[in-house]
Amino acid sequence: MGGKTSKKLSNQEVQRFVQQTQLQPYVIQQIYDAFIDRAGRNGRMNVAEFKQAYNQIKPNYDPYNIYGNDMEAERIFMMFDADRNGVLTFDEFINAFIQIQRGNISSYELMLKEYSF
Repeated sequence: MGGKTSKKLSNQEVQRFVQQTQLQPYVIQQIYDAFIDRAGRNGRMNVAEFKQAYNQIKPNYDPYNIYGNDMEAERIFMMFDADRNGVLTFDEFINAFIQIQRGNISSYELMLKEYSF
């Protein structure tokens, strides 16, 4: 996993994410720093790294349902891996983060995603 060598996002990048997410600039940078800490300097998060992050950001995380949480995290990972390359960029990750935090990912969407491959 990554180290503490994360760069700052440019002002343009921050403003783009502020417009996309409606979050404050400092929150965007905090999420980016946490993403880089987990994903590494290359800025690409694999599914195992996403599962760890997912368990920390999911609002209704059930510590007694590890298998179910992992399956759900894998499905969400696949939903947001837009280019299907097996890793999430920060753009893809922040999209997933916002949808998870806002509760916009339904069980129905996860079920459809499971059977779409």
